[in-house]
Amino acid sequence: MSALKSTPPKSDWASGDIQPLEWRSGMTPWAPRRLPPGGRNGRPDNVTHILIAEDDIFHRRILRLLLASPAISMMEVENGAAAIELLSLRPFDLLLLDTDMPRMDGPETLRWIRRSNLEWANLPVLGLVDAFETRKASKMRDYDMNEWTQKPVSRADLIAKVQFLAPGLYNAAL
Repeated sequence: MSALKSTPPKSDWASGDIQPLEWRSGMTPWAPRRLPPGGRNGRPDNVTHILIAEDDIFHRRILRLLLASPAISMMEVENGAAAIELLSLRPFDLLLLDTDMPRMDGPETLRWIRRSNLEWANLPVLGLVDAFETRKASKMRDYDMNEWTQKPVSRADLIAKVQFLAPGLYNAAL
């Protein structure tokens, strides 16, 4: 009796060619009901795209849970340099920006965005400020930060400010 030898088929995981879900299927894991392109800037009109720039994974998870909605697509980065790189690759409707991050902090990132003279130079920005760093909030106000909220984040305060900065979310199930 001969033993059958079988090798598992090469998949993305086996070959090491792993791409985010969004790049493989055209959908983000946080917005599964995304319509095909055709709205503003080639994007659907019913989805608000939010970029979260926060170095603390715990705070990113909290923000993702508090803003979970089919009307919101979120992407996360760990520092300001990565936020600027991602902004140059795709359009966003709102940026949630931490004040204290490695490589490029919030005020420096915001200053770079506002002085860039690119299409996202006027992107609405909600600053995420630690309770003991309100001085940085005033510094970010000097660079035209639209609004800020204190960490730890209150759900009611966060949703009110996000809806104010992204008016298309008033009818979202937040």
